[in-house]
Amino acid sequence: MYPLLESLQMIAKRYLFEKKIMIVPSYLDGNTFKINLSHQGFAALNFHSSTLFDVAKEACFDTLLKKGLKILDSSLGQVLILHILKELSSRGKLIYFKLPLITPGLAKSIFRTIKEMRVSGYSSLHWYDEFISDSGKMKDLFQIMLDYEKQLRNRNLIDEAGLYSLAKRTTEKEDKPVYLVTSNIQMNELEMQFFHEKIKPTAHILELACPEATIDPYSFSLTDCQTVALCPEKKIVDFLYRRDKFSDKLPDLNVEFYQTYGEYTEAKEVLRMIAEKGIPYDLSLIHISEPTRPY
Repeated sequence: MYPLLESLQMIAKRYLFEKKIMIVPSYLDGNTFKINLSHQGFAALNFHSSTLFDVAKEACFDTLLKKGLKILDSSLGQVLILHILKELSSRGKLIYFKLPLITPGLAKSIFRTIKEMRVSGYSSLHWYDEFISDSGKMKDLFQIMLDYEKQLRNRNLIDEAGLYSLAKRTTEKEDKPVYLVTSNIQMNELEMQFFHEKIKPTAHILELACPEATIDPYSFSLTDCQTVALCPEKKIVDFLYRRDKFSDKLPDLNVEFYQTYGEYTEAKEVLRMIAEKGIPYDLSLIHISEPTRPY
């Protein structure tokens, strides 16, 4: 925390009156981070936090108004996918998702999948042939994405992927703020393109430990981590949808299991094992599972 605090104090003194925006994964994270900074005695003029999505939305706000585009939120997106699923099912166009009952839960899951795929750079125009060659699920997703993109155009809507693409092409304003970005922020393909095009030229990268980058270095492109897990150079869809043809083996993981009782005892045991193995705490990643929000 102290190296980060020192870097922020230097930036705050250098850009005393300029607008400073801290890029955070979510506003909840941003508020928590600002509270922790205030507890450490940090104060700066014109200091704000924002997400990449909201920075992109602000960058193309004028264009959205001129074209009359409305941003597709999660609720409307799920309703849109539910309508598409029912329409395709009635026409007999579905294979994997041909079910007796199309539920809102299924629509929610498919909407999140379509959303993540589009933000990762895939669309009906950029779709690999091997995606739909053997998998009924991928064929259905391709058909759903075709209708989804058609509905966006017909209803004058723009989703997250479209917003990043539009913001990347938008003319920049003269009074650009100073962006503060932690090196452990996770970005998809279109988010990275927008970041490198519009934010990186005036951004200050704050170095933080990121153990996740050893497993998924591409998603954490701002880290300077050089240790990468040895995984086969295969597309992830090959492993997910063609397991019978996936001859390569994933590397063996060094996993240990132990059992304690109570959160306090469990926390002490985890810290003891980390110290016993001589692993630096800032290179350790601990996942906590709670009944209300398991992850």
